[in-house]
Amino acid sequence: MKPAEFHLIDMETWPRRDHYEYYKNLVQTNYNLTAYVDINKLLMRCNETKQRFYPTFVYAVTKTVNEIKELRMAMDKDGNLGWYDYVNPSYTIFHKDDETFSDVWSPWDDDFRTFYDGMIQDMEIAENIKGIKAKPDKPDNFLPVSNSPWTTFTGYSCDTFHPSPMLFPVITFGRFFSSKTMPDCLGRSPSLASSTGQYAASDYGARFLIPLNIYVPHMVADGYHVGKFFSELQTLCDRAPKWIPDPTPKKKGFFR
Repeated sequence: MKPAEFHLIDMETWPRRDHYEYYKNLVQTNYNLTAYVDINKLLMRCNETKQRFYPTFVYAVTKTVNEIKELRMAMDKDGNLGWYDYVNPSYTIFHKDDETFSDVWSPWDDDFRTFYDGMIQDMEIAENIKGIKAKPDKPDNFLPVSNSPWTTFTGYSCDTFHPSPMLFPVITFGRFFSSKTMPDCLGRSPSLASSTGQYAASDYGARFLIPLNIYVPHMVADGYHVGKFFSELQTLCDRAPKWIPDPTPKKKGFFR
């Protein structure tokens, strides 16, 4: 894809100018929201086509963010607010031998196959590169995505000691699980709704859910935008059979 352009916000006409200035100067607020995403259709399609879940879900998360301008806000070197055409995911990989992780980024492409193949290559190259940054030259328009596959959580919170100039959201997802085995303490409730409506009690035996947290600077995005993110991500996961193609044969070891 062509390099992402940075577009300045016209503060004289921007409807959220008062909200931005309020949360930037008076009540400096960041917030976290955790919700479950139904990945049943996406997971089934991954199994059918032998795609790896992690890069597939990173694609879905990044594509959803790239549909919402308020989640692609940033400041230029002079402190002027604007937004990028798209963001590139910056994600974590785990090194089992020394139990550390590294940060890797992959160039965004709206075409699933192109993005998926590129991310698989980046992960394989970085597999034996230790240190916090395994791939250099990360662009300014990046989206932090992290996975904690050892834990199923109901809430998650992150913050920094000093205010951060980064306005992109930080997304963390945990270990997915079958809703059939979801204990009551995790909120076994029909209020967990998919894009097509609410679950009936009998539907729980056939669903896989994943906890996902999004950390957002309130100066650029409100609850409406976060709600839109979860709604559009759920719709994309429900439509997985339409956008995940059959795999193209690759060199040995490419799909594992």
